[in-house]
Formats: sequence, structure tokens, C-alpha cells
Amino acid sequence: IIAYLHWGTEYDLEGTDWQREMAQRFCDMGVDALIGSHPHVVQPVDVFTCENGHKMFCAFSLGNQLSNQRRSLMRLSTGHTEDGLIVDLEITKKGRERPEITDVTYIPTWVYRDSSGPVYYIIPTERAAEIEAESGISGLSEEAAASEERTYAIIGDGMEKVREAYGHE
Repeated sequence: IIAYLHWGTEYDLEGTDWQREMAQRFCDMGVDALIGSHPHVVQPVDVFTCENGHKMFCAFSLGNQLSNQRRSLMRLSTGHTEDGLIVDLEITKKGRERPEITDVTYIPTWVYRDSSGPVYYIIPTERAAEIEAESGISGLSEEAAASEERTYAIIGDGMEKVREAYGHE
């Protein structure tokens, strides 16, 4: 069961106690993954566990996937509104057993806006140098690297918890 929630406080990088409380309730109801949106910034990832041992992956907010919320236009001038996160859940089903999440991977993204007009590109941050070379657009690598650094600063601790919960060293 995957729940997708429109929740949280806009521009809050940490998430709220209320979100954590609700995430635990969803876990207790048997949800396997909770994916959040609305804050327009990436928020932490985590794993919740209920009394019977059931675990639930949670991405509190995936940030902006496509947006004109540029740092120059926002009261939050840190660039976080230009960042996004794609989460890849590997789901495995063995025979008649209930499907389960067996791996979680992440692709940090940065929204590039072409200065020649309202044209936007979703740049996977790890491919920014290649895309810069292929497209001839200068400056992508530095901006994407800064975006990736902001994203991993937010999700880094939770990523370790997720790795441990889903059998990775």
C-alpha cells in the first residue's frame, strides 16, 4: 500500500511533529510507503515501525519537480525550492506472500529555467556535467551540485536508517 499525501508546511525543511504522528498512524494501518508533497522543498526520509514489526518507508516531501519558485523570487532564497527528489521503490513479491519494499534509491533533481523564456528542465543532479556538455548550457554543473548537496543534507540521516531497514549495509 502506497499513500501519497498533500501535507506539511510550505518551505519547512524539517517537517512537523504532526506529520510524524500521522506517518506513524499510517504505518500502524499497514501502509508500506508514504510519499508526501506540498511544502515545495525536499524534507527528510525515514522509516516507521509498528508494534507488530511492520515497517513503512516515508518521504515527507519530494520538493518541487517543475516550478518557477526561483530563489530570486522567493522569501526562501536558499535555492531549496529549486530542488526535487525522485524516489525509486523496488517492490518484490514472492509467490503468494504480500509484496514488500526491498530497496529504496534516490535521484536528486534540480529545476533549471532557461533564461530565453519559460522553458524548464528537470536535471538529475548526478548527470548535470553530461547534460551541460551535451546541451552547451553553461553553469548547470555548479548549480546542480549545490542542489544535490542541499538535498543530501536533508535526507542523509534518514537514508542510513532506510538502508538498514531494507537490508543494506
